[in-house]
Amino acid sequence: GTVAPPVPEPKSRSLSPCQVPDDRKACLKRAAPLVTSGNGHRLRNRMPSITCYGAANLDRTARCLGELVLRSSNPVEVRQSAGGVARNVATNLVHLGNTVALSTVVGADVGGDELLRSLEADGIETRDSLRREGRPTASYTAVLDRDGELLIGLADMAIYDDVDRAAFGAIDRNQNRDAWF
Repeated sequence: GTVAPPVPEPKSRSLSPCQVPDDRKACLKRAAPLVTSGNGHRLRNRMPSITCYGAANLDRTARCLGELVLRSSNPVEVRQSAGGVARNVATNLVHLGNTVALSTVVGADVGGDELLRSLEADGIETRDSLRREGRPTASYTAVLDRDGELLIGLADMAIYDDVDRAAFGAIDRNQNRDAWF
């Protein structure tokens, strides 16, 4: 018999986190003029406004420089950055041109100071975030082998254990936002 010709695979359209399709760009341009924040980010002038609620934490990566030896001290290279799901979403939304606020909980400690400074430097409003005395800012530490594979993840997220809706008065104040996350 005859063999049917192969069916071509559909072309997928993948976008990088900061890419917006041309038709959406045109819509955004009509929505609001661009402004530049103090740190050089190009932002839309107050449209749309989005509030994100959730985790912002310090991410640490400790990469072993040699073979891991259990029950011993191991030389590592440590890096630290801002992380947390709500923080990551808020940062990406700002890079897409949105006006963004983040309501989170951080400790009244150096880690909390660093996190809030980095959020504000990215153009994210943090005035509705809570500072908690006696609790460290949440952190996640990934211990990696020398090839970059995760050996163990350590999550210190206790600061969020007793947070409820009542803790965020911002929820009621932000009723007029275009979107929540």
